[in-house]
Amino acid sequence: MEGGMADCDTCEGHCYWSTDQPAGGLAVAVQIPARTPHSGYNDQSVPGIGSRLPPAMNPPETVLVHAIPERDKCEITFPRAVGYRHELPDECLSATFDADSTLPLTPELVGLSITRSEGIIGQGVDLDLKHLKSMRQTTVLDHLTRRLLERNWCDCDGQPKHYLFGQLRSIAQQWMDKHLVCESGTFPAQVLHGEPLKLACQRIQHGIDANYADERRVRVVLDPHNSSGTTRDVRFRSTRIIDHTATFVGKSLWKTSDRMCHVNYAACDRSWEAEFCRFVENDFLVRAYVKNEGLGFEVPYLLGSEPRVYRPDFILLLHDGKGEDDLLRLLVEVNGFRRENAKDKAAAMKNYWIPGVNALGSFGRWAFLELGGAHEMGDGPDARVSLQIQYLDAMRILLQDIHNAAATRLALAGGSQPDLEYIPRRRSVFFE
Repeated sequence: MEGGMADCDTCEGHCYWSTDQPAGGLAVAVQIPARTPHSGYNDQSVPGIGSRLPPAMNPPETVLVHAIPERDKCEITFPRAVGYRHELPDECLSATFDADSTLPLTPELVGLSITRSEGIIGQGVDLDLKHLKSMRQTTVLDHLTRRLLERNWCDCDGQPKHYLFGQLRSIAQQWMDKHLVCESGTFPAQVLHGEPLKLACQRIQHGIDANYADERRVRVVLDPHNSSGTTRDVRFRSTRIIDHTATFVGKSLWKTSDRMCHVNYAACDRSWEAEFCRFVENDFLVRAYVKNEGLGFEVPYLLGSEPRVYRPDFILLLHDGKGEDDLLRLLVEVNGFRRENAKDKAAAMKNYWIPGVNALGSFGRWAFLELGGAHEMGDGPDARVSLQIQYLDAMRILLQDIHNAAATRLALAGGSQPDLEYIPRRRSVFFE
């Protein structure tokens, strides 16, 4: 049959078979219940006869974000690091701790501390950690030092360097006295188990590495297959809304300046990032910038023992008095709310990535700047002005620290401070 309905002999007239044959195809038989006065079936409700598919939804409009060849003068290159290599001394160890070295020991971090154990018969027992409250401070310190030695201070054969135990114990005691904070009924012995132990060893090791950051004892390990990246490779499509006023609350696209950015749009997650793009384009010290979206720039770090990657928000080319041929590459992170993992990210940048890349010498000079509390400021005009003031103050401190460090290294080498290029002063313009 070419098409239509046919009675079903096996069901004795209780159903029909549809033998509709599409053009150029094979006949497909679909069993359809027969219509009776009480069934309620009709041709419009039977699949294959009168039903219609819902109208297809149009895909959302997208915007192509890509590098523009006419802006090649704003190109920014960066290294692709996959790890770090440490060259710390074995003779005399010391550490430098700061506010990011503090570890709050909270019930959420420690986890469950009471377990109810019951058998089939007999009375149940509550298992808790009350016996750890009486553990002496020196015992906790010895256990922590032993784990630190086994995790981070082994020779090429994997054997711990036991001759460093005394020095590491003094550093661990310095950290416990000032940077281990017990909250909500926790006690120091709980730092010896699980995730708190990994975080404690990591914070202590960060303090040791920070003390030798200026001596260029950290080396980055580059990706052997793709050791560098560039803004030329940025090309992706986005469904974000184009924002021309930096007032849109949410994800948006900021149209970048032709003379400042190699990429046509900056994909911003919040309005304060779009506002940051606006006043960076008006900063006479900034030569170029790019938003780290679709760029492939990542910084490896450890959260406890879990390897992770960190993506800073912006990369800036900054004129800091060294000349146009030696611009400073500045990584900027705009934090909405500074969580506990932000400390590990900042420590990885300051103690490992920045000194390691600067020690290579083939990717220029790099620095890191963190702006925090943007989420608490909100999205109004006052928030944008506060963010700009915070940026200008941080830039002033950063440039002063760079110049002081350069003068100190030169003085230690037996020279004097060089004559820096004069930078004319300019009144800061705040945008409303």
